[in-house]
Amino acid sequence: MAVGSGWQAGRRGLNTSLIKDKTCEQSGNMGWPAFTADGSLYFAGSAATRGVRSVDRADQDHTIFRADMERGLLEKVATGFSNVTALSASDDGSVIAVAGKRQNKKGLHILRPHTGQVCYRSYSELTQATLTPDGRRVAVVQRMGDSGNRTLSISIENLGSESCTSI
Repeated sequence: MAVGSGWQAGRRGLNTSLIKDKTCEQSGNMGWPAFTADGSLYFAGSAATRGVRSVDRADQDHTIFRADMERGLLEKVATGFSNVTALSASDDGSVIAVAGKRQNKKGLHILRPHTGQVCYRSYSELTQATLTPDGRRVAVVQRMGDSGNRTLSISIENLGSESCTSI
């Protein structure tokens, strides 16, 4: 579903008020950009955050967007995320991995925009998630242990056995 037009892609980048100022006060809390092979840009963004303390911004609702650079369109892919810590896209854009919280489920959310599905895997504290170019595997970095003895763990998993629902 399209949420905006008027994006002008060129050598100098995107000409749109959504991201051109690159400040939370002007454009909201945005991050985790990921390009696909066709040049589309996926990213997470929230509503304007003026007056919101930085510690509270992570709890705000994030939407996953796709910017179509060729046609100059911005579209929503999925809504209802918070505490996003990573976003990754397969080369063809058929699989998007989002580390964060959605519908009170914290962990890894696998979006399949072409089929309208979101799949979920439970993780406690993900700090990174990266898809393989073909979207069949994901590498995740998870923080483990208590505050006095934290370690990072890297896992590589095959995708396809997740519990899925509609986006």
